[in-house]
Amino acid sequence: MEPLNRNRVIVAMDDMDLSVSVALTQLITGHVAGVKYGFELLCIDGADRIMSFMDGLNVPVFLDPKLHDIPNTAAKAAKKLARLGVWIINVHCSGGAKMMEAVRAAVDEVWEKERDEWGLKIKPLVIGVTVLTSHNWRSLADVGFFANEITHAFVGHEDECFEKARIESVQALTVKLARLAQASGLDGVVSSPQEAQAIRQACGPTFQIVTPGIRLQVEAGTMDDQVRIATPAGAILAGADWLVIGRPVTKSENAVATLKKINLQVADALAQKH
Repeated sequence: MEPLNRNRVIVAMDDMDLSVSVALTQLITGHVAGVKYGFELLCIDGADRIMSFMDGLNVPVFLDPKLHDIPNTAAKAAKKLARLGVWIINVHCSGGAKMMEAVRAAVDEVWEKERDEWGLKIKPLVIGVTVLTSHNWRSLADVGFFANEITHAFVGHEDECFEKARIESVQALTVKLARLAQASGLDGVVSSPQEAQAIRQACGPTFQIVTPGIRLQVEAGTMDDQVRIATPAGAILAGADWLVIGRPVTKSENAVATLKKINLQVADALAQKH
């Protein structure tokens, strides 16, 4: 199922019971592009149970397992997820080209050979996770993404020149992974809003960009565990197609009112782009 409207927001259903998420989904239908289920509920309830609960709600579902394994294992998992009728499935780009290609082929096979059997209405999008929004240059260096000489050059320097170089190093890594995902046949990627513009320039107008790390205001106290963030309008202007928003909506006293406010910001940003 693809989005039934022009909304760009995907609400992340985390830190709640499945029944609560279903009730929230019923409340916000018509104000969202879809909903996302990540590790928390996938580990407790499983993909099949989640999709059973969502059946009949007429809201597209992004399942967020972030597959990262050997190609054969990742492909088998993707095939099972594709049969459930999901809208989006994701994998970690750092799993490599062979893994991403295997997942792409598995989803294609389900769509081409089994869609009638499983009653599938739309071919799932397969997107790659580039660099988690919780990462900065130091945490990426700690796990070996940058050469030692670059890491050593950055340590102990806090001036604007070095900060710019650190930001650019994260962006370069993100774009490299996005290009690899595109070359592997994926439909798009997940990235922070801060890299969306560079990915759009590198990968073209039809490549899908999904951005978490969205906050209604970008200021002290709004970051939580995400460090590379943006406002809804900022992400859209940077080139994002879809905005994944969790706590600002799910913890809101009035989720519908919050979504209406976000959708107005998004509409204004889209108007500025055209």
